[in-house]
Amino acid sequence: MEPTSRRLSPHPPMTLRPEIQATLESLRGRIRRYVVIEGIALVVALLGALFWFSFAADWAWFRMSRLELPLWFRWGFTLLAAICCIGGLLVWVVFRLMRSYRSRSLALVLERRFPELNDRLVTAVEYADGTRPAPDGLGGVMLEQTVSDAVRTVGSLDLGSVFDSRPLRRAVLMATVLVASVLLLGITNANAMRRWFDAYIAGSSNYWDPYRQSALTVQVIAQPGDRVREFDPNQNYKHPRGADLTLLVSVPDGKAVPDAVTLRYQAFGSEGTSRGAVTMSRVGDRQFRHTIARVIDPHELSVVGGDFTNRVPYRVQIVDPPKIDRLELDCDFPAYTRMIDEPRTVQGARVALPMETSFGFRGIANKPLKSVEIRCDRFVIAAMRTDEPAAPAASTATSDRGGDASAAGVTPPPKSPVVATGTLTLIDPETSESREWPLAPADAARLFTDDPMTVSLPLQIGQQSDARLRELSQQLAKTGQLAELPSPFPLPSDTLLQVYLEDRDEILSFEPAAVTINGVPDLPPVIDVRLTGIGNRVTRLATIPVEGTIVDDYGIADAWFAMRRREGAAADDQPPAAEGDAQPGQAAQSAEVPLAQPPAGKTTLKLERSEQEAVERFDLLPLQLELGTTFELSLNARDNDNLNGPHEAIGPVFTFEVVSEDVLLGSLYDKEMNLRQRFEHIREEIEIVRTDLLIHRGRYTEGEELRAAPESATEPQARQEELRQIAIAMEACANRSLHLLRKNHAETRDVEFRFRDIRAELVNNRADTEAALTRLDAGIIGPLAAINDTGFPGIDEQLGLLVLVIERGQDPRELIDTTVTQFERLMAQMDQILEQMRQRKGFNEVIQELQTIIERQKRVLQETEAERKRSVIDDLFN
Repeated sequence: MEPTSRRLSPHPPMTLRPEIQATLESLRGRIRRYVVIEGIALVVALLGALFWFSFAADWAWFRMSRLELPLWFRWGFTLLAAICCIGGLLVWVVFRLMRSYRSRSLALVLERRFPELNDRLVTAVEYADGTRPAPDGLGGVMLEQTVSDAVRTVGSLDLGSVFDSRPLRRAVLMATVLVASVLLLGITNANAMRRWFDAYIAGSSNYWDPYRQSALTVQVIAQPGDRVREFDPNQNYKHPRGADLTLLVSVPDGKAVPDAVTLRYQAFGSEGTSRGAVTMSRVGDRQFRHTIARVIDPHELSVVGGDFTNRVPYRVQIVDPPKIDRLELDCDFPAYTRMIDEPRTVQGARVALPMETSFGFRGIANKPLKSVEIRCDRFVIAAMRTDEPAAPAASTATSDRGGDASAAGVTPPPKSPVVATGTLTLIDPETSESREWPLAPADAARLFTDDPMTVSLPLQIGQQSDARLRELSQQLAKTGQLAELPSPFPLPSDTLLQVYLEDRDEILSFEPAAVTINGVPDLPPVIDVRLTGIGNRVTRLATIPVEGTIVDDYGIADAWFAMRRREGAAADDQPPAAEGDAQPGQAAQSAEVPLAQPPAGKTTLKLERSEQEAVERFDLLPLQLELGTTFELSLNARDNDNLNGPHEAIGPVFTFEVVSEDVLLGSLYDKEMNLRQRFEHIREEIEIVRTDLLIHRGRYTEGEELRAAPESATEPQARQEELRQIAIAMEACANRSLHLLRKNHAETRDVEFRFRDIRAELVNNRADTEAALTRLDAGIIGPLAAINDTGFPGIDEQLGLLVLVIERGQDPRELIDTTVTQFERLMAQMDQILEQMRQRKGFNEVIQELQTIIERQKRVLQETEAERKRSVIDDLFN
């Protein structure tokens, strides 16, 4: 081995042969040309594909929705296409061209494609660029030989075979086909190309409109009246809550009528959103209609027909329909009614007002109004505001210490006058003919106030209102105009007023606010009186007591007694006297006597002379009536109506006959005799009840003995049946006794009241004596009151206990004994009363017999006179 000092130094780097360098440069240029052609073809193909995608998307979207693509989508797609094209150029061309394409890489490409190079080209490139150091000596010689062989070989290489031309051909083919198709579309269908340009380049919003064959207009049929209403410029429509929504779709002239029109709706309710679609019904040649019932939620609507649909949805906003929240009557009552003039809120469907009442008929609505119509069967008053009133202020400016705005130093804004137009229509009730007259602006403005939600009309209800309306109608028929609109306007009684409203959204009220105004005429006073303590036979000295009340709606002006003698009375031969008190020695034919307590305008007058005497009295003594006189007495009253009255009322008419004191006493004795007989019958029935109780007490004792007897003494079944019959009889006896006791108690109470009437008749006829009153009070009325208040109730309680004891199966004998004792005490009291009743028998029976003799004598005289007349007639004819 040679010493280290003798080794050769490294050979300097080799230079690349020009032949090899030229070959590599040629390959590098071919690669760049391939990249440029393929990249541009791919970008062109991408543009074509994006065009057809956008064109197809627009066509498909229009076929599905009949709408243009949203602008954001089109601008977004255009921006995305630009980004994709720029990105394609960068990726497929620029970035690929920016690569260095080193010689060693190119040599490796050639080595793989041409195996005959046998790594010589790569060796030459590596030694040339210094990757590997060049050897010297034999190695250098061998390297030179290798490079020479590589030079010889590369000169014969076909560099075109290095490339795969299929991707390039595909890219160029796609670009060519897509470009050709786009050009062909532009040539054959310029409108489509123009539409695409307007959509994606120009950004038009309605680029499909010039090419649509169909067009639809949407309107609303509003109720009442089938009014055609339009959507506003923003395609909004305000619809009354709960009303039916009827849509009318029309096809303009010159546009194709679609076979069907579909209504698509979307409702936004409280429970969520609901969607639906329905085919509209065709009406006529160019119209379609559909009704959505009872709409209460906001809706968005779209109509589709042919190639048309609305871009912006029609929006239905739900609002409350106009209605009267409160009806008020500002009443000005007639003075005679003495009623307080104040607003009255209408609570029901009817309002009653006194006749001749003037009132402001005011309605407060729930929203600002545009027009109002007040209608009845006799007239129609309609008015419409033509101004734009401001919304009502929330509050009035006041000072901190109170007072109005001026006191606080704040000047309220001036109120602009209401501007309105209107008409008055008068209707003939007989022919139903109507006559219309335009109202003056001032008259029409009366229906409105400064508050846009309030309407008002001055009216007057009266008895002459119907005649006044007929005069207005006749005047309008003759002259064609009215001198002026009456204020207040006449309103007949029992008139149904209907108020129709229209708000600023042009929505009419579903149903009118209706109220019937009843005119209440001032009726005559109501006299409810009756006699008390007097009969139809009176003495000349009698005072006739009358009790009861007189009632009038608005006050009684006067009340008095009216006395009239009946024709054929005993004093008919005397000359008539003037009304009032009779003159001395002269009997009155009629008289009017005021009450002791005048009514003084009271609405309810209770007849009374004083707090202690709750009756009014008519005194016969000043009239000096003859015996046998028959007269009528009534209570009359007059009201305060000074407009349609006054009205007078006559109460019940009572007929009286003036008799002597003896005749009166005889009549009272007849009544007393009848009452005594009733009381004797009551006494007999009480004794029957007592006897019945004693009998059944004995039966109960027999039952107890039967129950205690040995069983062998009688058959058990027969004994049980007998005991059952005794129990039934005991229960029936107790119930029967209680019923009869209560009946007799009621009859005894009536007897007491009738004896009190007899006593009152004696006093009122001034036929009473101290002895007679003492006998009645102490001997009859007082004892009757005692047994009615204590005797009968005590026995009633005992009999009730007896019924309960018998129902429980307990021994009733002790209770029967107690009850019988009370019955005996009661009968003793009744016997004492009967004794007092019989004391008057002698004198009254004599009077009664005398009256009977007189009546028989009159009948004999009448029969004798009749027989005499027949005899005279018979003698004349014989």
